[in-house]
Amino acid sequence: MTRFLISHFIKTDTHIREQYGILSGAVGIALNILLFFMKLVIGLISGSLSIIADSLNNFSDFTSSIITIAGFKIAAKPADDKHPFGHARVEYISGLIISLFIVAIGFQIIFSSIQEIISGGTIIITTSTYIILLLSITIKFWLYKFNSHLGAVIASTTILATAQDSLNDVYVSLGILLSIAISEYTGFNLDAYIGFAVAAFIIYSGAMLIKETIDPLLGAAPDESLVATIRENILSYDGVLGVHDLLIHSYGPDRIYVSAHVEVDSRVDITTSHDLVDGIENYFIDTLGIEMVIHLDPIQAAN
Repeated sequence: MTRFLISHFIKTDTHIREQYGILSGAVGIALNILLFFMKLVIGLISGSLSIIADSLNNFSDFTSSIITIAGFKIAAKPADDKHPFGHARVEYISGLIISLFIVAIGFQIIFSSIQEIISGGTIIITTSTYIILLLSITIKFWLYKFNSHLGAVIASTTILATAQDSLNDVYVSLGILLSIAISEYTGFNLDAYIGFAVAAFIIYSGAMLIKETIDPLLGAAPDESLVATIRENILSYDGVLGVHDLLIHSYGPDRIYVSAHVEVDSRVDITTSHDLVDGIENYFIDTLGIEMVIHLDPIQAAN
C-alpha cells in the first residue's frame, strides 16, 4: 500500500523529501479527522471523558498533519538572499511543534482523568464503543508503521515524531479499551485511572521528542560516524598528507556544509594540488550531497 501511494505522489527526485512529507500529512489529515468525529460521537454518547479527550487528541493530530505539510513545503523552498543556506531547518521546527502538541495532549488527558476521578462519573458502554476503539487501534498502528517507514527513508525527525505519536495513540486507545472492559464487568470505573497512566507515558515520549528536535536547532555536534567518514574519504586521495580544522554544519536533514584544511606537499605544483582539492569537493557534492569548501595547506613533506 505504501509503495503504491509513494509511486503516485513522487514526481521527480529533486522533490522526493517534500513529497514524502506531503504524503505523510495528507494521509494523517484524512484518517485523523475521521477518528475525531467517530470518537467524539461515541464519547458523548457513553459519557467517557477519556474517549472525548482521545477524540481531541485525534483533532490535534489532524492539525499536526497540516503543520507537517506546511513545514515540508517551506523547507523545500530554495535558498534566497535572506536564507543563503535554504529553509530545511523549518522541518525541525515543525517537528518541535508536533512534539509540543503531544505533551499538551498528555496533560489534557491527565486533567480530564483527575476530574473524572473526583466526580466519580459513570459511563454507558455499547458494542459501538468497542468497535470504534478497536478500529482506532488498527488505524493508528497502521499509521505508526506507515510513518515509521517514510521517516526512515528520508531520515525525517518530523515524520518519525508523527509515527511515535501514532504509537502513543495506540497505547491510549488500548488503555481506554481495557479500562472500559474492566469497568463493565466489575462495576468499578477504571476509565480515569488508566487514562492518567497512559497520559504520563505520552508526556514522557513527547519530552524525548522535543529534545531530539531541539538538539539540531541548537547546533548539536555532528554524528561521529559522519565525521569519520568525511575524514577517511579525504585522506584516501593520493597527494593528501593530512586534514585538520574539519567543521561540519547542518542546515537541515539533507543540508550539510563542510569546511576543512587539507595538507599537501608544498613541492607539488599549485595547479596540481588545486585540481586535487577540486576533485574532492566535487566527489562530496556529487556522491554524498555534501557541500564542501577546502582550504589548501602546503606543508614541507618528509622525504
